[in-house]
Amino acid sequence: MFTLNKFIKPGFLNLSAVLFKSEKRSFIPTLQTIQSPKTYQSLWYKSGQVWFSTERSNKELAKEFLTQRKYNEAVEHFKKSIEEEIKKHGREYDDSVADDYFHLGKAYFRLGRYPQALECYKKAEAITSRIHGQDFKDLADIYSDIALTYNRLDQPETSLDFHHKCINLLKKLGGENNPDLGLAYLHMAGTYYHQRKYNEALKYYERALKLVKQALGE
Repeated sequence: MFTLNKFIKPGFLNLSAVLFKSEKRSFIPTLQTIQSPKTYQSLWYKSGQVWFSTERSNKELAKEFLTQRKYNEAVEHFKKSIEEEIKKHGREYDDSVADDYFHLGKAYFRLGRYPQALECYKKAEAITSRIHGQDFKDLADIYSDIALTYNRLDQPETSLDFHHKCINLLKKLGGENNPDLGLAYLHMAGTYYHQRKYNEALKYYERALKLVKQALGE
């Protein structure tokens, strides 16, 4: 006989973290998206001795809104999440805060608010490098987004500087054949292309293509 207690212990559980499997599949909870979630909006479901909660944190809501391309809502909840994390940890220099700033930057970028995006990326960079040093992989993603943002701000030379920082870090961490270099080369090529430096653009497109072929075993 299938019983809930066999799989989970009583208490409050987030539906998104629960997976039930049974032969009869007599109880399979389904998580549905809340179309207009509020910060502390919750939905409760009771079955036997177990209660389930779909209450979501601001961080979770913000990332969901970002995925749904609801960028203004994402900005609102990332800001709230940053305030909560700083209050929780008593300091700004924490990985969770850096992650929020990074994704807040992405939301601003999608809204075309490039100065605000750049500010958030720079904060994520400062926090991450302070915690982990200059050779931490996450910095490559941050450098890449900073480069893309400078390009939108019509500062291609600064953009290229950060593309180089991204590429150099990826090489240092994973060598010349680091597969993550493929996207970095494409971004670099795109910046050169928009500067009409076609020979330089072609060079980086070819490097990206080479890595793709290697990944495919060609």
